Amino acid sequence: MSSSADGTAATSASSKGKGPDLSALKPLHDATHRRDQERCPPKVSCLPGTRREATKKIMSWVDSEVKYNTHISWVHAGVGEGKSTIAQEICMTLEKKKRLAGSYFWSRSQDERSRWQPVAPTLAFQVAAAIVGTGASIEKVLKEEPDLLRSYISLANQMDKLVYGPCQAVLCKKTLASTVIKTTKAPYIIVLDGFDQCYDQEQLFDLLDRARKFFIENPKIPLRFIIFGRINSNSALQADSYDVGLFDLAQYSPKEDVSTFVKASLPQHSQEEIKSVEALAQGSFAVAVPLVQWILEVGTEAFPLHSAQLDKFYADVLARGSDLAHSSDIISAFTLLKRPLTVVGLSKFLGISPYEVITYLTAIAPLIHIPGRDDDIPLFFFNEGVRDYLLDEARSQSHHIDQFVLKSVVYRNLDLTIVHYEGLSEDKWMLPLDRSIVQCILEWPVHLDLVEEADPTFEVTNFDGRYTQILSRIQFLPLFPEVMAILALMGAHSRDQDVQVIHILTILQVPLGDIELILHGLAPLVAVGRGAANRIAGTISMSNKCSFRHESIREFLLDSTRSHGLSIAPAQYTFLSQRFLEIVFAVPIMLVNDRTFFATWPKYITMAIDRDPMYDLDSLEEPFKLLPPSQAARVVATQAWRDALALVLEPPEMEMLHKNVIEAIDAIKAKVPNAFDRVEAGFYLDKGENVIGLTSPRLLNRLISPPARKASGLVIASRRPVTVVEFLEGFRLLLEYEGDASRFCMPRGSGVGLQVERYPTNLNNNRFLLSLYQYTEPADPESSDTDSELAERRLQDGADPFLAPSEIQEEGRDGESARLIASGSGTRNH
Repeated sequence: MSSSADGTAATSASSKGKGPDLSALKPLHDATHRRDQERCPPKVSCLPGTRREATKKIMSWVDSEVKYNTHISWVHAGVGEGKSTIAQEICMTLEKKKRLAGSYFWSRSQDERSRWQPVAPTLAFQVAAAIVGTGASIEKVLKEEPDLLRSYISLANQMDKLVYGPCQAVLCKKTLASTVIKTTKAPYIIVLDGFDQCYDQEQLFDLLDRARKFFIENPKIPLRFIIFGRINSNSALQADSYDVGLFDLAQYSPKEDVSTFVKASLPQHSQEEIKSVEALAQGSFAVAVPLVQWILEVGTEAFPLHSAQLDKFYADVLARGSDLAHSSDIISAFTLLKRPLTVVGLSKFLGISPYEVITYLTAIAPLIHIPGRDDDIPLFFFNEGVRDYLLDEARSQSHHIDQFVLKSVVYRNLDLTIVHYEGLSEDKWMLPLDRSIVQCILEWPVHLDLVEEADPTFEVTNFDGRYTQILSRIQFLPLFPEVMAILALMGAHSRDQDVQVIHILTILQVPLGDIELILHGLAPLVAVGRGAANRIAGTISMSNKCSFRHESIREFLLDSTRSHGLSIAPAQYTFLSQRFLEIVFAVPIMLVNDRTFFATWPKYITMAIDRDPMYDLDSLEEPFKLLPPSQAARVVATQAWRDALALVLEPPEMEMLHKNVIEAIDAIKAKVPNAFDRVEAGFYLDKGENVIGLTSPRLLNRLISPPARKASGLVIASRRPVTVVEFLEGFRLLLEYEGDASRFCMPRGSGVGLQVERYPTNLNNNRFLLSLYQYTEPADPESSDTDSELAERRLQDGADPFLAPSEIQEEGRDGESARLIASGSGTRNH
């Protein structure tokens, strides 16, 4: 290790008996604030009158009492924005006040200073010189533990023994009752600069973690740390802790300081030339300093600062990093991608470490703004002219970007996932995935989106072979075609493209265990969980949501020319249309019938008619799944009409439901032109004020405005067990009625019917109530009277046409109640 003259003298003096013998420390003096800056960068100094506001803010924290403030502060800013300059200034100020306990400046440019091993001995050596009495403690530790500075001893342990322990022994005394501070001086400060430039980030993570714990255990000790550096992905959790203060230099605009620097550095240049430099610098020292240096080297040829001159500056800067690992991939991907990425995002896209990305970007920092945090602020060119330069091969020449880099990396994550799954047997699909594979699964859709945005010529069909490879592994499982059809079709017609697991189970009428293995096997292509779209469920529950990780998977499945045997079969459309009808119009009512089913059921009829050439068109005009007497008896026995399902549709959902109904009607008419000719004649209709059959007056009065006026309503009732075409026509009338309330009564057979009531509200949404009722069937099987004709005769007699059996008494139709019973009970509002 190298050492300065002062350090050598100090070590020699100690060895001659004039003080503690600290020769075993072998400190790296070239990493302190006293280093030779010409030989050991960074070469920094504050121009008089600049960075005053930021320095003043930091010094106010330095001078505050420890009992009122944190012991650790982190000063962060973008690359080249003056962190090291301010750190040097703080060190010099504290040294004059005899309050600097030690300093350490990491640097990527010097291998020894990019490591963790010299940190503890270098700081301990300075602490011994700054805080009287600590030297003896440090000497004692070195004699008792001669192997303490070996590389297998962690930095956190070394700091415990060589810095924290000696400082604690000298600065405070612990008693059984409390800690007594031995000094009344303002706290000593240890300054650490370039925290993000250390190659061994895990060691620094442990260092910071141990420092926080030490200060929690010793809250009154007059010792503090100031860290200068970018906050990277490894240190973000610690930096954001409650006991670490954050100073963002970006809050203290250096624009005036940059102007002062430019004017002081270019005194011989005209005002116009200085203004052009300031305009390019955009208030950033990261641009201003290297640009001024380049101008001083080039001389008058640098002006005017137009593209021809700036191309030379760009080329000089890019040459600094051209030999670094992955330099071409990093600058090419960053230039081509349309969406700005963070350091972490760019590293994930390229499959390299954030450290490698930062190492290269730091070398070309005058061109790209590198923010003070890796995880939240995207990178961007200081000047968009740099992008134009890189994209123009005639201008950039050897620095021209690799146009194929995006295509070379976009498949990587999915390919790694496929390799992993190919090595797994079926019984291991449900085991927890390795973290690296989880990352690959989460990242490949993001990267595909990035490439599609950046390159309009990219063919997403290039992924078809990979989709086929993944799906072919699990297509042999029972229910696989049905699950894929539900995911592909239901997801396409839901607002968030999610499908709930409970909905899949409801449609298939199976327990969770029957589809769990399929969903685990689909993990590379299908997200399953509670949170955002990118998720991987460890244990699947019925409340989980499922969605394709990328829309191209759905497109692949719906295009038989691409997916071939894996495409959604025509019969699956008919299967889904039937199941949606069975769920929405179920008797008893299915409480799982939420807005997902209620607003979209007509859409599946349209798709089945359009996509399945074997669809039975005759079934559209036949009673839909007549309720058998045994099931009707169970309804009566359990008094199922006492319960109802309430749904609220927002305006967009209402529009979608109405649109779906109209499209289904049109699709049927295109195949069976006269299908709806006799439908309305088969309905019993009643409309006007206070019509028979409207629900609770109390509920209705609460929903309409003004509540004092009489309600206007519409009742639609089928004259026979309802058909599919009657479902559609009845819903059309129900939705298009502009009064206060409407009701559609649908006999399902065996004297039991289902009714849907609609109430537009003052909030522009619509409330729907689904409930059961009983109707009177002809007593004489030979009678030609229909249910509706009997109902009409009852109406003429002043009775409710849809009266429940006399032995069933209403217990109250209170609109406030969550328990709603059938509309055919004894206390109707006639």
